[in-house]
Amino acid sequence: MQSPSIGRSLELYYQLEERIEDMKPQDIAYLTKDFILKFAPTKINRIWNKLSEELQKDKDMISHRRCREHYNPIVIDYDEFDGMIPLIKDCSICKERLVYFKQARWSLLHSSATFT
Repeated sequence: MQSPSIGRSLELYYQLEERIEDMKPQDIAYLTKDFILKFAPTKINRIWNKLSEELQKDKDMISHRRCREHYNPIVIDYDEFDGMIPLIKDCSICKERLVYFKQARWSLLHSSATFT
Protein backbone atom coordinates (compact mmCIF):
# COMPACT_ATOMS: atom_id res chain seq x y z
CA MET A 1 0.00 0.00 0.00
CA GLN A 2 1.41 3.36 -1.05
CA SER A 3 1.43 6.29 1.31
CA PRO A 4 -0.57 9.37 0.24
CA SER A 5 1.16 11.90 -2.01
CA ILE A 6 0.12 14.40 -4.65
CA GLY A 7 1.12 11.99 -7.43
CA ARG A 8 -0.74 9.08 -5.87
CA SER A 9 -3.82 11.25 -5.23
CA LEU A 10 -3.92 12.44 -8.86
CA GLU A 11 -3.43 8.89 -10.11
CA LEU A 12 -6.21 7.64 -7.84
CA TYR A 13 -8.53 10.44 -8.96
CA TYR A 14 -8.18 9.38 -12.59
CA GLN A 15 -8.29 5.64 -11.79
CA LEU A 16 -11.63 6.22 -10.10
CA GLU A 17 -12.84 7.92 -13.29
CA GLU A 18 -12.88 11.29 -11.56
CA ARG A 19 -15.17 10.12 -8.74
CA ILE A 20 -13.51 12.21 -6.06
CA GLU A 21 -16.25 11.22 -3.59
CA ASP A 22 -14.82 7.66 -3.59
CA MET A 23 -11.41 8.88 -2.41
CA LYS A 24 -10.27 8.75 1.21
CA PRO A 25 -9.81 12.01 3.15
CA GLN A 26 -6.03 11.54 3.32
CA ASP A 27 -5.89 11.24 -0.49
CA ILE A 28 -8.15 14.25 -1.04
CA ALA A 29 -5.93 16.25 1.33
CA TYR A 30 -3.14 16.22 -1.27
CA LEU A 31 -5.33 17.74 -3.97
CA THR A 32 -5.12 21.52 -4.10
CA LYS A 33 -8.10 23.83 -3.74
CA ASP A 34 -7.60 24.98 -7.35
CA PHE A 35 -7.62 21.38 -8.61
CA ILE A 36 -10.85 20.59 -6.75
CA LEU A 37 -12.56 23.80 -7.93
CA LYS A 38 -11.52 23.16 -11.54
CA PHE A 39 -12.15 19.42 -11.86
CA ALA A 40 -14.78 18.63 -9.21
CA PRO A 41 -16.73 21.79 -8.32
CA THR A 42 -20.11 20.03 -8.45
CA LYS A 43 -18.96 17.37 -5.98
CA ILE A 44 -17.91 19.65 -3.14
CA ASN A 45 -21.07 18.84 -1.13
CA ARG A 46 -20.32 15.13 -1.41
CA ILE A 47 -16.72 15.47 -0.20
CA TRP A 48 -17.25 18.27 2.33
CA ASN A 49 -16.64 16.08 5.40
CA LYS A 50 -13.48 14.72 3.79
CA LEU A 51 -11.96 18.19 3.26
CA SER A 52 -9.45 19.69 5.64
CA GLU A 53 -10.67 22.25 8.16
CA GLU A 54 -8.71 24.88 6.26
CA LEU A 55 -10.60 24.15 3.02
CA GLN A 56 -13.94 24.04 4.86
CA LYS A 57 -13.30 27.61 6.01
CA ASP A 58 -12.22 28.82 2.56
CA LYS A 59 -14.67 31.31 1.01
CA ASP A 60 -14.25 29.91 -2.51
CA MET A 61 -14.94 26.36 -1.35
CA ILE A 62 -17.96 27.49 0.69
CA SER A 63 -19.37 29.39 -2.29
CA HIS A 64 -19.30 26.18 -4.37
CA ARG A 65 -21.54 24.29 -1.93
CA ARG A 66 -25.25 23.97 -2.61
CA CYS A 67 -27.38 26.59 -0.84
CA ARG A 68 -29.11 24.59 1.88
CA GLU A 69 -30.28 27.71 3.69
CA HIS A 70 -32.74 28.74 0.99
CA TYR A 71 -33.77 25.30 -0.30
CA ASN A 72 -35.55 22.70 1.82
CA PRO A 73 -33.00 19.94 2.60
CA ILE A 74 -35.74 17.50 3.63
CA VAL A 75 -37.39 17.48 0.21
CA ILE A 76 -34.43 17.93 -2.15
CA ASP A 77 -31.40 15.70 -2.72
CA TYR A 78 -28.93 18.45 -3.62
CA ASP A 79 -26.41 16.27 -5.41
CA GLU A 80 -29.05 14.88 -7.77
CA PHE A 81 -30.17 18.36 -8.94
CA ASP A 82 -26.88 19.98 -9.98
CA GLY A 83 -28.51 22.26 -12.53
CA MET A 84 -31.52 23.24 -10.44
CA ILE A 85 -30.23 23.91 -6.93
CA PRO A 86 -27.95 26.93 -7.00
CA LEU A 87 -24.52 27.07 -5.50
CA ILE A 88 -24.18 29.58 -2.68
CA LYS A 89 -22.28 31.85 -5.08
CA ASP A 90 -25.23 31.73 -7.52
CA CYS A 91 -28.11 31.89 -5.03
CA SER A 92 -30.04 35.13 -5.59
CA ILE A 93 -31.02 35.39 -1.92
CA CYS A 94 -27.41 34.93 -0.76
CA LYS A 95 -26.28 37.54 -3.32
CA GLU A 96 -28.90 40.04 -2.09
CA ARG A 97 -27.83 39.45 1.49
CA LEU A 98 -24.17 39.98 0.57
CA VAL A 99 -24.99 43.27 -1.18
CA TYR A 100 -27.02 44.38 1.86
CA PHE A 101 -24.18 43.58 4.29
CA LYS A 102 -21.62 45.33 2.07
CA GLN A 103 -23.84 48.44 1.93
CA ALA A 104 -24.45 48.34 5.68
CA ARG A 105 -20.72 47.96 6.37
CA TRP A 106 -19.93 50.83 4.00
CA SER A 107 -22.53 53.04 5.74
CA LEU A 108 -21.20 52.11 9.16
CA LEU A 109 -17.60 52.84 8.18
CA HIS A 110 -18.49 56.20 6.65
CA SER A 111 -20.82 57.26 9.45
CA SER A 112 -18.19 56.49 12.11
CA ALA A 113 -15.58 58.38 10.09
CA THR A 114 -17.61 61.60 10.45
CA PHE A 115 -17.43 61.40 14.27
CA THR A 116 -13.63 61.30 14.46
